[in-house]
Amino acid sequence: RRNDAQAIVNAADITNWEKKNTRAMQNIFGAIKEEQSRILMTCNSAREMWIKLESEYEEAAADSIPLLWTKFYGCTFRQGQSVSSFLTELEQIAFRLKSLNIAIDDEQIMAKVLMSLPAEFRVFGFAWESTPVAEKTLKRLTTRLITLDKSMRNDEEKRSTPDAAFLSKNKNGAEPHDEESRERALPAQFDRGKRGHPSHQQSGATKECWECKSTTHVRAQCRKYKRRREKEEDEAD
Repeated sequence: RRNDAQAIVNAADITNWEKKNTRAMQNIFGAIKEEQSRILMTCNSAREMWIKLESEYEEAAADSIPLLWTKFYGCTFRQGQSVSSFLTELEQIAFRLKSLNIAIDDEQIMAKVLMSLPAEFRVFGFAWESTPVAEKTLKRLTTRLITLDKSMRNDEEKRSTPDAAFLSKNKNGAEPHDEESRERALPAQFDRGKRGHPSHQQSGATKECWECKSTTHVRAQCRKYKRRREKEEDEAD
C-alpha cells in the first residue's frame, strides 16, 4: 500500500507475508511426490498451489469411484482367508467410498458379506434368513460370523491331533463342545436341535484341507497353510 507520496507504508507486512508464503510453499513441496510437483512449477503462491492440487485430487477421486465399486462387488473370500480379514478388506473399500461422498449403507455391506460366504458357512446363511428384521444389523452379523469362524478353526486344530479328536468325540461321532460353540453363533431362531441338522449330516463326511483341498490331512497340518500364516504374522510385525 502506498501513501500520497507513493511511498510503501506496509513494507513490514509485505515482508512478513512473503516469508510465510515461502514457508508454506516449501511445506507443500516437501509433502508431495516429485511427479506431482511438476504441475505446481507455475504457481506463485501457496494458495495457487493448494487450489491446483485440490483440483487434481478431485479429478483423480472421481476417476477412482468406478474402480472402488468394482473392488467392492468383486471382493471375495480367498482360500484359507479368515472372516475377520475379509470383513476388514470390505470395510476399507466401503470407507473409501464414503470418504468420496458415495452413499453406501449397512444393508449393502451385509448383502455383499452374505453373498460372499464360502460353502462351509452355508448353514449360517440359512439361519440368518430366519432372523427378525430388527435384529439384522451389520454389527450383529460380523460378530456372529467371526465367532463362528474362530470356533470352526479351533475345531479343525483339535481334529489335527488324533488322540485329542478321539477323546473329544461323543458316541454319535460329534464334537459336543465345538458344536455348542458353533450353534451359539447361529441366530436363536434357527432350530438347532431338529433332526436333519446340517452339522449332524456332515459329521461323517470325508475330511478335507481347506487350504489345498487335499483329503490326506486337515488345514492345521497343511504346510502351505503354515507357511502362509507365518508370512502374514511377519507382515503384521
